[in-house]
Amino acid sequence: MKVPEQFKIALKALKLLHPELLNIIGAQWCLESDFGRSDLAKKACNFSGLGYRDLAPFLHKNILERVGMYQYTGQDGDTKEYLKCYMPVDFTQVYLAFLRREVYNTPEIKVGELLQSPLALLGWIADQGFCGWVPGVKRKDYQTDEDYQQATHAEYVRSVLECSLSTNYQKLLREL
Repeated sequence: MKVPEQFKIALKALKLLHPELLNIIGAQWCLESDFGRSDLAKKACNFSGLGYRDLAPFLHKNILERVGMYQYTGQDGDTKEYLKCYMPVDFTQVYLAFLRREVYNTPEIKVGELLQSPLALLGWIADQGFCGWVPGVKRKDYQTDEDYQQATHAEYVRSVLECSLSTNYQKLLREL
């Protein structure tokens, strides 16, 4: 399988900055970006479908200068604003800054604590509704259909774990 160099660069940055997250979060990026081959991944170095948000309080100025907005029409036909990384090496820090925003850091949960447990982080990501593309689960209204939320959560976590164990992903990790 041909994996774009910019995706490998992003994974190498994840490995360098947070090696404990590489197996699970790297697999999430593979699943959501088709191993860096999706249009959003190729055009915006956005490997997990991060919607555009102001990340100024969470990123160093030098990285922030290399992040912008990108309008993209996704699989669901909706055109939305997404984060664009002008340098793939920055994606890891942009991804973690996105998760560190106040909306996700409540008294009940602190993303910083989840970073210590990749599986807990993955479950939390699924619970938040960040399940973009999930094989075998048709899109519905995620916010109002509790059965769909549960099915999507389970299928998403299963899909990421399968990807993390796949021959293609394990081969990619050896190449980093």
